[in-house]
Amino acid sequence: MKLHISSYLSRSGRRVATIVAIAIAVALGYHATFGANGLTDYQQKRHQHQLLQKEILELQQHTRRG
Repeated sequence: MKLHISSYLSRSGRRVATIVAIAIAVALGYHATFGANGLTDYQQKRHQHQLLQKEILELQQHTRRG
């Protein structure tokens, strides 16, 4: 009987640990994608950088013609 309870607790503990590990992985993935300085912010900043680089080139060309 004691062995049966120990085996059950061991399996139950592994299930809980697996669920906790999955929850942590999901939370970290969500944060990496949508959190502060996550993938979404990076893509927005990269787009803004490209627009600013284009504007700089246009202004430099305008100044040279000037």
